[in-house]
Amino acid sequence: MIFGLIRYQKERSSQFLALRIRNNIKNKEDKNTMKRKSLVLGLMLMPLLASCGGATQSTSEKDTYKVTTAFSENASFDFGSKFDDNRFVITNQKDEEIAKVTSSMVTGFDTTKTTIGKDITATVTYQGQSLPFTYEISSYYSLENFGSVNLLDGGSVSINSVNGYSKLTSYTIPDVVEGLPAPASSWPVTEFEVTAGDTLTSLTLGKNLTRLSTGSVSYNTVVKPASNGVIQYENGFLVDATSKTLFGLASTLTGEVTLPSTATRIAPSAFAMENTTITKIIYPASYTTYTGYNMGAYHLKGVTSFGVTNDNTLFSVDKDGVLYYHNATLKGTIAIMAPRGSSTWTETNPLVLSSTVAYVNLSFLNGMENIPSVSVPATCTNITTIAKLVSLKTLILTKTTTEITKIAKDSLALLNADINIKVPSSLVDDYKADAVWGTRANYITAID
Repeated sequence: MIFGLIRYQKERSSQFLALRIRNNIKNKEDKNTMKRKSLVLGLMLMPLLASCGGATQSTSEKDTYKVTTAFSENASFDFGSKFDDNRFVITNQKDEEIAKVTSSMVTGFDTTKTTIGKDITATVTYQGQSLPFTYEISSYYSLENFGSVNLLDGGSVSINSVNGYSKLTSYTIPDVVEGLPAPASSWPVTEFEVTAGDTLTSLTLGKNLTRLSTGSVSYNTVVKPASNGVIQYENGFLVDATSKTLFGLASTLTGEVTLPSTATRIAPSAFAMENTTITKIIYPASYTTYTGYNMGAYHLKGVTSFGVTNDNTLFSVDKDGVLYYHNATLKGTIAIMAPRGSSTWTETNPLVLSSTVAYVNLSFLNGMENIPSVSVPATCTNITTIAKLVSLKTLILTKTTTEITKIAKDSLALLNADINIKVPSSLVDDYKADAVWGTRANYITAID
């Protein structure tokens, strides 16, 4: 009985254990099935979630940005100025404005560089991206108590205005412009382009100057080089090598002087230095540029004639030593310089111009006390002058056609009030009836 009971219990235990094993296996199978179902469901839902914004974007799908100037703004900054938070904006790939660029976002921005008027690159950091942009440093700079300058690429300065310069009698070009913000305040002044008046009699160059404009001097201006300066007298000539312009003759020059072939043109100041020992000025073929009527030749009181070298095709000299320029635009020759030391001319023996152009400028007679009378050729239809011709006593107009030679009111005002005006006898009444010449009707007479 007892053994039978024990065997029964063992059998029941074995059955129970087998049942548990079968249940565990089934549970594991059910769990694996659930996992597989969950995985499949997840894969099915992923596209749907992505379309709803629930998925994380890949790197290639991130927004791209760029930096542009804000509306009505530009990318040019004054030298030494700070970054302007209103100047640039960030836009997306649809060109929509996303944010303003502020100085805290920017690296590499510097307006004290020597790169002037050219693109400079700086960087904006936004949303983890580095966005390059370009800006430039403007060249113009105005100083209230000085004038204005242009900053030049590479770190130098060009002065283009000086307060009151046109009325000054003397001026010294500074080596640096101290009123500029650092470091431009230590940059060398290498160019000077300020318009002078006739009152300027002395101009001292800065030691760093390499270029001087012809408009910065007058026919009365004696140009003086700085000690150890770039522009210096060489062999008696003051030449700006950059522009190939002759700005002065040394007072030590004597006799016949051939101008240096290193220059191609003459500044108004070239003959401003008083000299009584030079007797002749000769133009070589290198002078190809005509810069205007040189009204300063009267300072060379010993010159009796001008000359040209045989290979010079742009300039010529007449029998009286007067210098002419062959003007391609006007298609003719014009008188530009007369010798101050010649005693050839008198009121009864006038300087007879051989100009072949219709437009005659008498400004070259400025200060010519030795030329009291001048005869204008018959080809002349208009007379002008920008200089007051106080020494001219008689003006002879030889044009014989029915149309008289004209003159503007401003030019007539620069002739002496009592100047004798001689015209062909057949045209005396026409000149007297003219609106301009008629104001001098009492001095208009027939040519003898």
